[in-house]
Amino acid sequence: MSSATRSTQLREVVTDGTARGIGLATWLLYAGLAFVAAFVSIPVFVRLTEQMYASDIMVHAGLAKDIVEQGGWISYSLWYPLVYVLTGGANDTALFRPVSIVLLTASVVLKAVLVMWLTSRFARSAVWGFAIGVFSVLAMPILNPAMPKMVYLGQITPNVWHNSTNILALPFAIIAALAAIALIRKPEWRTAATFGGLIFLSVLTKPNYALALLPVVGIALIVKLVRARSRWRDAFGYCAVAFVPVAVLLVVQYFLVFSSSGVRDARLVFAPFEVWQVFSANIPLSLVLSFGGAVLTHFALPVERRRSTAVVLSWLVVVVAVLEAAMLAERVVGGAISTDGNWFWGAYTATFILLIVLIANLARSLHEARPTKRRVPVVVLALVALVLHVVSGIVYVLNVLETGNALV
Repeated sequence: MSSATRSTQLREVVTDGTARGIGLATWLLYAGLAFVAAFVSIPVFVRLTEQMYASDIMVHAGLAKDIVEQGGWISYSLWYPLVYVLTGGANDTALFRPVSIVLLTASVVLKAVLVMWLTSRFARSAVWGFAIGVFSVLAMPILNPAMPKMVYLGQITPNVWHNSTNILALPFAIIAALAAIALIRKPEWRTAATFGGLIFLSVLTKPNYALALLPVVGIALIVKLVRARSRWRDAFGYCAVAFVPVAVLLVVQYFLVFSSSGVRDARLVFAPFEVWQVFSANIPLSLVLSFGGAVLTHFALPVERRRSTAVVLSWLVVVVAVLEAAMLAERVVGGAISTDGNWFWGAYTATFILLIVLIANLARSLHEARPTKRRVPVVVLALVALVLHVVSGIVYVLNVLETGNALV
């Protein structure tokens, strides 16, 4: 075999997910990505668990015993029963820290590997899949040069490092979003049941993303079924299988959390921008820093990809999630608006998924054909913006390691 032939085969193995012999090269890339994810995650989680109130992590671990023993096995997040079980009933507080670090690191590694697995197949490139996997670990809102120590607070961030429940929930949200796309593309019993099961699991881990996804998917599915002139019995069945179980779960969770005997002494209220303006002095600028890369990547896509089910659905979910974050709040006992920002979690997850969908589509379009001369400048700008999201993430991690403060 000539050196040229070997070189060609190696290139195919690395860049084409369907090439023969891809196994070894792919496993090496997956292993490399898992190492990167763990290398970044472990120091951050070690730093953020040094003190009880340096982040939400140790606080959430400490809540596990009370929440579970009050009957909250499905109250808000599977994080609590997981910690409760893994710490032997949460009686040994010394176990809170190592258990939290292991669970959170595993969640970040799983997220990165899942992103690579999905995007490498869609983009038909293991190298692109690896790059997008690294992006999924590090991406944060674009850095504001005037405030280099404030990457996270006030922005809609694709990654969160200080909140245990959101970190645990993200991999499950990804597969729920994938199931939603499949359901809208081809409504049938199988896709409806798959979506129903995966969105149910996602809500068990944390309901925020589902609260933005479900109305979008529900309306899109009804429109799709009407246009396809589906039989009403089938249409009703698809909707029942997809939405009834998760709707029941959400109602149960609501009463377990917000009833008079629930785990939170608060009630939901309509309070436009009251929480957001506490953290951001300039909300329009925060939106630019949060979505600059997404907007440029969207317009770097060919028109047919901008109109794809995955892209349109992801944008609509982001819009709903950001509106929920901006308009809704919690009023605690005494009448004050809580500044915990609990309605932002869904927007964070939706932004992450949107970026992954857009970058995967950009990679696929570049794999299929070179961009036209008109698209080249926008593609370059998009890639620069995406790199800036990663640079910002690196700055954020370094800030956390230096200060021990997650809200930077």
